[in-house]
Amino acid sequence: MPTASSKPFLYGEGLRPQPERLVYHETIGGYPCRSRGGVPAALRALALTHPPRAGLRLLDVGSDAGVNAVYHAVRWGIPPACASADLLLIDQYRTQLHLNEISAEPLPLVELSEAGGGYGCVLLGGVWDREEYLEYLAAAAAVLIPGGEARALVPAGRRLDDYLAAAREAFTSATVTPACDGSAVITATEPRPGVDWRRYNPLRTVRANLGGELWEFQTQGGVFSPDKVEGGARAILDCFAADNTGTVVDVGCGYGVLGFVLARRLPSARIIMTDTNLRAIRLAQMNQTRLGIENVEIHYADCLAPVTAPVSHIVCNPPYHSDYHFASVLIKTAFTKLSPGGRIWLVMKRDTWYRNRLEAVFGGVKRTVIGEYTVLYAVKRAAGLSKPTPKQPSRKQQRRDARVQSSRRKSRR
Repeated sequence: MPTASSKPFLYGEGLRPQPERLVYHETIGGYPCRSRGGVPAALRALALTHPPRAGLRLLDVGSDAGVNAVYHAVRWGIPPACASADLLLIDQYRTQLHLNEISAEPLPLVELSEAGGGYGCVLLGGVWDREEYLEYLAAAAAVLIPGGEARALVPAGRRLDDYLAAAREAFTSATVTPACDGSAVITATEPRPGVDWRRYNPLRTVRANLGGELWEFQTQGGVFSPDKVEGGARAILDCFAADNTGTVVDVGCGYGVLGFVLARRLPSARIIMTDTNLRAIRLAQMNQTRLGIENVEIHYADCLAPVTAPVSHIVCNPPYHSDYHFASVLIKTAFTKLSPGGRIWLVMKRDTWYRNRLEAVFGGVKRTVIGEYTVLYAVKRAAGLSKPTPKQPSRKQQRRDARVQSSRRKSRR
């Protein structure tokens, strides 16, 4: 991908507190490894598929907390490199390497070529977007030494033939080994020169009418909703109301839909956009350059880390298919980052948990339903304190109250 913008952005700013996970002491292939949360069976199978040649450099792209790099460093003494576009994975890699007393620094990257070259083996263990995975599999040929190999874990339910076709275009030989739970490992050897790996994940343009204005955004596989402007973003834009002043933070900005539309709608406001996906950040930078919008700052950062002064509004389309840890941290942190009278805006499909959490932290919440989406907003009251949540009566008290009410109704007859 071409460089999106010459404007600098801040790398890797503070991470949300991660849930405590036990340190597991376990063995892979008879060798001890420490991990946070344990080693998934499929990644264990990838690590054990073929022993690499001793002494050659290894690049582990996207495996759960760098498990494969750790195993090969412990078992074979191979100098490891861990890489990902995800800032949280980068932090997990750093923890995993430290637990196993391995001296290495993880690499944030979008294109595999950013990791340099001269690798004897490339392991692809957790790049789950199909187009991004095919891109990395084909691009592995360009960073390997002659005679090097790439190994890719293909999860169950994926079209194995698509991955094999990409491997056979980039390598002279590609074989398949069944792993576990329906997954498989592709081993590709003898990389071919001059492979056009970019064609597997090309840039594309998404067009959308938002607020009566036609917008065009550059997108790519490996980011959220790359083929269209997602309905949650449309819903929150329909509901959002703000003065043309202050600061608005778009958390999890993706390629920039919410942030750029709000920036043009509020030209005197300051817009801060954050995301933990480096590919999304570069696309957002590219879109900022194409759209010519100046009142925006784009940060490769987690949650609200770049926010150092009170802000007027925080908007977020939180991930639906994860636990509530991110949303819980966001809501709690938002209360401390908002100025009195400031608002947090969230959109989701199932809103019960979010309503309860906003009510508990902010003391109240407003709800608007637009099609299958629900937009919630909560206001930080000027006093700076949330209203305490009323204590729920016990079941015994509820039964007692019900008997009293029943007795009163009978006495009125």
